[in-house]
Amino acid sequence: MITASFVIIVVFIVVIIIVLSLLTHFHYHHNYHSHHHHYHHSHHHYHHSHHHYHHSHRPQIIVIIILLIFSGLFSGLNLGLMSLDQTELNIMIASGTETEKKYARTIKPLRKRGNYLLCSILLGNVLVNNCLTILLDDLTGSGWTAIVGATLAIVICGEIIPQAVCSRYGLAVGAKTIWFTKFFMLATFPLSLPISLVLDCILGEEINYVYNRDRLRELLKLTEKDIGLQSDEFNIITGALEMSKKTVADIMTKIENVFMIEYNGVLDFDTMTKIMESGYTRIPVYENDRSNIVALLNTKDLAFVDPDDQIPLNTVTKFYNHPVHFVFDDVKLDVILQDFKKGQLLAEGGG
Repeated sequence: MITASFVIIVVFIVVIIIVLSLLTHFHYHHNYHSHHHHYHHSHHHYHHSHHHYHHSHRPQIIVIIILLIFSGLFSGLNLGLMSLDQTELNIMIASGTETEKKYARTIKPLRKRGNYLLCSILLGNVLVNNCLTILLDDLTGSGWTAIVGATLAIVICGEIIPQAVCSRYGLAVGAKTIWFTKFFMLATFPLSLPISLVLDCILGEEINYVYNRDRLRELLKLTEKDIGLQSDEFNIITGALEMSKKTVADIMTKIENVFMIEYNGVLDFDTMTKIMESGYTRIPVYENDRSNIVALLNTKDLAFVDPDDQIPLNTVTKFYNHPVHFVFDDVKLDVILQDFKKGQLLAEGGG
């Protein structure tokens, strides 16, 4: 993909070269016919001057092409490097592919000096674009022609194409041209470094983009299909991110829908069948009224219970005596999770 993009850039540069050649040819003939009304030149002298004119302007055209390439490179690096903050680079280093890790490690030292890097790139871009306009004016001899030509050349070859490429492959382009960036940062440091230090003092350190819970959850929702998460995995992750905001009231089952058994009941065949068919491992036990929860039955407690013995339920619950925890409905889920963890640790320590 990167190769194809560079082919497109080369094609556009060739188009610009043709346009510049046509502008130069037009300018030469315009000047020649203008002077023809005042002077009479021989046919031999015309051909000699025509050849000399084109030969003398070849270096300017070559320099203009080089400046266009530099303009595109500066513009692309500005978008590609500055769009990669420290957070994203650290993520790539920790979890990217081997190539991404290599590129991210290469760019990270320069990216730490964000304002210095920005000033160097922008100074280079402005310098190159101004030189390009001046050379075009000298080449064409017409201010308006130079303005139009420089605008088209800079917009197409110096802005649109490089930024379109670097918005997709900024990491690779930035890493492969790191030597160029370092050289220009060194070349412009008498001006770019003081400006960057002033910016550091006024604006402070660069603020890296941080994903809070809400942004991270929305990012997962938007990229769910692209990153290949299964539905269950997605629900688990998003549920974990929402724990600090949701309360017990948001997830609790209404008491009229809870499967319970009566404290004074008997563990006969029918009761045991209902417990097994419910599919629950922990079952609340109520006495007289469903809102009066007095015990908790774990289905593991029934392992040695014979339905033919018709053992009273309260005998089993008193023997195992599982604690029943009561919480308010406005307690956050992350607090409840910590309570569960503490309870599990106590149970393991006591058992």
